[in-house]
Amino acid sequence: MQVRVDGFNYIGMGNSTNKKDAQTNAARDFVNYLVRVGEINAAEVPAIGVGPPAGDQLDGGAGEDGGFGNLPPSGPLPPHLVVKEEQGKS
Repeated sequence: MQVRVDGFNYIGMGNSTNKKDAQTNAARDFVNYLVRVGEINAAEVPAIGVGPPAGDQLDGGAGEDGGFGNLPPSGPLPPHLVVKEEQGKS
């Protein structure tokens, strides 16, 4: 899945076993790009796993936990999170 926004020379990429999570990962990748280039402040980005307010879910979210495509703890980090982790170590 890809996210493109006019005016930005970047394509957010997201992969997953289902479309919803792939879209979420692509959007998250693009948002992290915006943070890296200083377009938005990292404090303005919701934490991973934090869902929209109750009753404000785009797809109804029946029976779901309201998270944004939480990744399994045993899996590898997506590229945008690897970059963020490496930046924190320097």
